Amino acid sequence: MRIAFTEARNEHDLSAALPMFYLQIKAYVLRYAQCAGSVSMSYYSRAEDISEGVDIIGVSSTTQNFFDVISYGQTLRAKHPAAILVLGGHHISFLPHTLPPEYDLGVLFEGEETFTQVVDAYEASRGARTGLRQLKGIVWHDDGGQIVVNPRQDPIQPLDRIPFPVMEGDEAPYIFSSRGCPYHCSFCASTAFWNTVRYFPAEYVVAQVRSILERFPATKQIIFWDDLVVSNRARFASIVEQIEGARLNTSATFGFAVRANLVDEELCRLLARLRVAFVSLGAESGSPRILRLLKGDSVTVEHNQRALDLLSHYGIGTICGFVVGVPTETREDLQKTFDFILRNTAAEKMLHNAVNVLMPLPGTQMWDYAVQQGIIAEPIDWKRFQVFASYKTSSFRNIKEWGERRRALNSYYLNQDCVPHVELLAMLAELEEKLAKTYAELRAAAERRAACLLAANPSA
Repeated sequence: MRIAFTEARNEHDLSAALPMFYLQIKAYVLRYAQCAGSVSMSYYSRAEDISEGVDIIGVSSTTQNFFDVISYGQTLRAKHPAAILVLGGHHISFLPHTLPPEYDLGVLFEGEETFTQVVDAYEASRGARTGLRQLKGIVWHDDGGQIVVNPRQDPIQPLDRIPFPVMEGDEAPYIFSSRGCPYHCSFCASTAFWNTVRYFPAEYVVAQVRSILERFPATKQIIFWDDLVVSNRARFASIVEQIEGARLNTSATFGFAVRANLVDEELCRLLARLRVAFVSLGAESGSPRILRLLKGDSVTVEHNQRALDLLSHYGIGTICGFVVGVPTETREDLQKTFDFILRNTAAEKMLHNAVNVLMPLPGTQMWDYAVQQGIIAEPIDWKRFQVFASYKTSSFRNIKEWGERRRALNSYYLNQDCVPHVELLAMLAELEEKLAKTYAELRAAAERRAACLLAANPSA
């Protein structure tokens, strides 16, 4: 059986060469599928490159790339009329009624077990589509073209039943050491997607780190893409102790996300022991009122500042993310966020920042708000979801190009009444000019210090 995978990406996406969904599902199928011995699985960065004769084609997509999924389906169905087309990812999980007619079924939420059952059912039914329809965790079209959503698949338990992702290509894979998040931010769909928080055991995580370093000995940095790898402090401490004991942190550094309300002296000491090169921190807003709308009462602006102060004290670089364009956000609220960014950048407590315009995505409270307010209404123009992340995390060369693309797409925007979209984009461009000036001043100061040291010690 030949299985092909691809991922819907728009032209501005920046993403790993081999996405984790493919590496993880392949490992699971090859371990647990009854027909694993006869299965070959390959990833294609472009849908049009998938070779003829494949039996199953898996496509993954988020909502911001769903417009491309529709065209992918049309292209793939024309070229591979006999293949089973399977759609997975966040978008179809939350909006199963949008399954395009070209796709035979969608895999909802956690995909490893469900997709493995699809493979076995396909083999058992000799390729008959009707043999797949009773599986849990899928959405499909009945013979009349109506959408049918089957019951949700049970979460995989224990989590370490999942084998390490396969390691292909020339780049070390990133790591997920947990699934889910204990918090409920209004703009994030992670909690709804995973439904619960599950952790891989510390021993499993350390063994995976070791396997990556053995397979890719030139690796200088290992990145965890968990929502919050430090949320279980005891488990994280055990991970640090075991990595340190095995000296796995002597050749590579680490990076992952933290949360401001969890950053304290104890955590910073653990980070320093692990040789963490950087952490990412969702600071989100410098306005207490807006931060509360985004993250509830679990974190405050004071938490964010204290976290930056502590991390800086321990020599740990911090990359901060911010969200603007929040409903009811005023110019004064925005200025508080910009002042927070500029102040901490000038103090060299923030390595880098990414300011994202809030996009309502399925599975979030902000999506529900946008639907209730009529901002999102049928028929939905999926192109309008394509650009929202900071231009710094895209292929756009500068913020001007990014803003022009948002205007051309008429990107979904939730705060038109308080701060019009065009005005927000202009304010963001002005912020970038101020940041560029701050960075230039910091570089000049560093050069002066270096010159002074050299003058004081010419032999250095």
